[in-house]
Amino acid sequence: MSAVLVIARDPQILEHVLDALDGAGFRAFGVSDERDALDAIVTEAFDVLVVGGGVEAKLRKAALQRVAELKPGVIVVEHRGADADAVVDEVRGALANSRPYTG
Repeated sequence: MSAVLVIARDPQILEHVLDALDGAGFRAFGVSDERDALDAIVTEAFDVLVVGGGVEAKLRKAALQRVAELKPGVIVVEHRGADADAVVDEVRGALANSRPYTG
């Protein structure tokens, strides 16, 4: 079972996405706070990072840089929109293609 860290700005959307990922068999957890997001990248074990479209550019850049530096094997999905089922499909596709984020 792959672990997925989701960073989303809106807590309601985050909850909906986490429920969809959990329902699809992923171990999903997420954050909507900037400090929590950057801390989670360092402290948590995960295979896929999903960055929501509403995440501010500063946090997006910092999160992607931190993943590239500290967890180069992690796959990054940059999702635009609020469709939780689309996130599940994007995560499945990214895992199937196994393209780790390189910065």
